[in-house]
Amino acid sequence: RLELFKGSNYNIIDDTYNASLDSVNNALSMLSKINGRSVFIFGDILELDNYGKEIHEKIGRSVISNNIGLLLTVGELSRYTHNIVYDSGILAYHFKNNDDLIQKIDDLTDHGDTILVKGSHAMNLIEIVEYLKKKAN
Repeated sequence: RLELFKGSNYNIIDDTYNASLDSVNNALSMLSKINGRSVFIFGDILELDNYGKEIHEKIGRSVISNNIGLLLTVGELSRYTHNIVYDSGILAYHFKNNDDLIQKIDDLTDHGDTILVKGSHAMNLIEIVEYLKKKAN
């Protein structure tokens, strides 16, 4: 359910409806092919039982291998993704909630960025997408 929104300041790829390891990997692969800096805003993938840490660390390695320029994570499990990426030297920030991320997003994003927003629907990342859409033009 990738939805592209082209703004004059940056492009937004809204993929907030659901998330799995495969769908995140596919979206990151696509994001890695764009021109300009790639930004990945990632919220927790929920309902993973005992595999949450492992899956979120795998996503961190996928962020690294796809040369994503900036990672912004929100939630509890996505901290594992953040830690893997941060330790690799890629610019990465973790936030407790959507509001905290929204307060910092203008300082962290640049003109010309392509921003992928992805996570479980219950993470309500649509709040971040709606904010970005208002600021995109």
